[in-house]
Amino acid sequence: MKLRLAIAVLAVLAGLAAAADVPQYNGLYVSAANRRLRKTTPANPKPARASAGNYLRVPVLVMIYRNYTYDTVTDQEIAKLMDEVKQAREFYWRNSLCKCDLDIDYLIIDRTLSLNQFWELSDGAYWLQWWAQDGTTDSVQHDLSVHGVHQGDYAGVFVFYAWADTTGAVAALGGGTYGVDFGPLPNTAYSAVPLCWDPETNDWYFIHEFHHELDSMFNFSDHPEYPNADAPGDYPTVDFNDGYEFNAWMLRTCNYWPDMDSLWGQM
Repeated sequence: MKLRLAIAVLAVLAGLAAAADVPQYNGLYVSAANRRLRKTTPANPKPARASAGNYLRVPVLVMIYRNYTYDTVTDQEIAKLMDEVKQAREFYWRNSLCKCDLDIDYLIIDRTLSLNQFWELSDGAYWLQWWAQDGTTDSVQHDLSVHGVHQGDYAGVFVFYAWADTTGAVAALGGGTYGVDFGPLPNTAYSAVPLCWDPETNDWYFIHEFHHELDSMFNFSDHPEYPNADAPGDYPTVDFNDGYEFNAWMLRTCNYWPDMDSLWGQM
């Protein structure tokens, strides 16, 4: 498959700012958003009612790497993270008008990540890619294989990983995503977010980065018109107060959920 097209960084200040110029990372969608945004979904939403019609089920694996040389994610922090992901799933369900359900499984990895396993995107700035770095054997791809995850099990893999900035090594991205044409398994998208931001923002990171995954799935389902989550400026006639509103609008205005290729979802 042809590699996904251009990328942009979403710069979030009080609301939505224009996309900034960033290095090109071979098809990687990157997000610098690491500030709290106002939610359009309540913090503790009531359970949504089942859809009266068909809906798209998209299987997603959330991997949590709980150990890094300079950081450990506690059980309490994992529980909080899972709650944030739950809120993000609710966001997709409600704002798609009960047409898109993210069927989420979790895989918690205990092995300790070391700096030589990360991709140095720029001088002293690192991100967890899915492939093995030169001179190493451990990788996300290897961990998937070890834990029995195979092609076709999931449409997307979403990784949260332990991280702490240290002298000479900082987080390169708020989060990054590869589409289904360049993931750890064939036809499988990939996102990774370091656990070094405000824990209250992890719902936003999931919402935003997974939207790049979904965009890629639609692109290869003959719907390249699905909006780019980094480009609210492409719709100047619509007033978005923040990133949540833009992402909600993307879901609400989609009317071709049944067209998703069965590689990535089932109605």
